[in-house]
Amino acid sequence: MAPGTGRESAADGTPRPWQMLVLATTGFALCFWAWALLAPLGPRLRDELDLSSFEQSVVVAVPVVVGALGRIPAGALTDRFGARSVSPSSRR
Repeated sequence: MAPGTGRESAADGTPRPWQMLVLATTGFALCFWAWALLAPLGPRLRDELDLSSFEQSVVVAVPVVVGALGRIPAGALTDRFGARSVSPSSRR
């Protein structure tokens, strides 16, 4: 097959481009879905865990802040060691 067509042999265990796209899209969708549930679940968490208004806002804000700040070291590690070494989804 011609290189770059997305139909290369995966005999060495390397995922094909379409497989990587499906895996990345699925991972993004699941993470976004879980993160997006925090805001609607806020009132229920407040009632069940007896959280103050500040504690409820921390529950909703921490995943956003950690995700935003976590991209900095993840990007630096990726630049230094490469995506295959850093990303858990690309390990064999």
